[in-house]
Amino acid sequence: MATAFYSHAINKLGNWNYKLNGEDLSTLIFYDDNGNEITRPSDFPTNEQIETAKTEEQTRLDNIPNLKASAKAKLVAGTPLTEEEANTIVL
Repeated sequence: MATAFYSHAINKLGNWNYKLNGEDLSTLIFYDDNGNEITRPSDFPTNEQIETAKTEEQTRLDNIPNLKASAKAKLVAGTPLTEEEANTIVL
């Protein structure tokens, strides 16, 4: 599951063609649009940026149950939902 978080974090930070094996960021292999292996792009995020994005995604996922509960309470009470709350029940 952690590999998915790394991939999501990388994709959130930009658009690159790459392969990642497990949770070891040193295993990243980059490809050009033709599928040829290339060196790490200069605009690729640092490992620290990737870790931050991964943590943010985990926090977002951990908060979904709270947002759903809040959305349900607001629907029952007839009060407006935030966009984030609405996204938990519509998307």
